[in-house]
Amino acid sequence: MHLKTTSSGVRTAIRSAAALLAISLGACEPESPVAPMPQAATPQSAQVPSDPVLAYVSMGPIGKTAVISDPAEGGDVVVVINTQYNAASGNICRTYAVTSASIQSQHLACSDGADWQEIAPLVASNN
Repeated sequence: MHLKTTSSGVRTAIRSAAALLAISLGACEPESPVAPMPQAATPQSAQVPSDPVLAYVSMGPIGKTAVISDPAEGGDVVVVINTQYNAASGNICRTYAVTSASIQSQHLACSDGADWQEIAPLVASNN
């Protein structure tokens, strides 16, 4: 079977194919399943905790690593603040990781605007 086309027909077919390709490629871009949450500000009125790890968690930048002397661990620990979000309760919460010579753990701490508290250790494993 032989198809007869004119040059204007070929141009129209190419334009149509290009438009269809552009639409198809746009549809293939991965979409985030959850819209990014704006970073909440740390409450200015919250007191800085006496625990050195919790003090860093209350003020440190998201995604940064810090080495902190932790008397509870008997030495230095590495702390990384992973995420921050506004809880349904209105509290600002942060998840963070702590790594020491003996353990790796994930934690959750929240502030009600007056104090920061560790809510729960989420996961812990021995090194």
